[in-house]
Amino acid sequence: MYVDNYQELEPCLSYVLEQLYKYIHTYDESKSLDTWLHIVTKRSVFNQNKEEAERLSYYTDTEIGSYINLKSASTSPASILDNISDEVYDALLQVSPIKLSAFLLQLQGYSIKEIVKIESERGHFGETSKLSVEIIKNRIHYCKKKLKRILEKNGIRPKKHTDN
Repeated sequence: MYVDNYQELEPCLSYVLEQLYKYIHTYDESKSLDTWLHIVTKRSVFNQNKEEAERLSYYTDTEIGSYINLKSASTSPASILDNISDEVYDALLQVSPIKLSAFLLQLQGYSIKEIVKIESERGHFGETSKLSVEIIKNRIHYCKKKLKRILEKNGIRPKKHTDN
């Protein structure tokens, strides 16, 4: 479930339905309808959560918003998912959740040591965490390679950077 506050479930559902209607023209019939529905739903709910957090932050001196709690960190932060194409989202779905989790945490700016702590609290190391730093580095490396391979297979190549 993507809704931060279960009391907001019905208004959120209404908003998602409005967004589906509003953005139906963006659906590419050559792609999976399930994927498009999932992406629009997830993005809509994340935007609703963000707006609600901003609204609530006016009542306190602190920002309530989308901070990451170590025990309940989401591996699908809105800031990342709002800015990716459907092709990249589809590629992300093809990666093992445990490997993807470490990769997404790195994208959010966490250090390797912080990722180790988060992943350890999530139970993503099993019995042994003796080599946990190396495990995290390997998972991130694997995820990058797999995503690159999937995207290149689908005809998406990285942009070449030129130094001027």
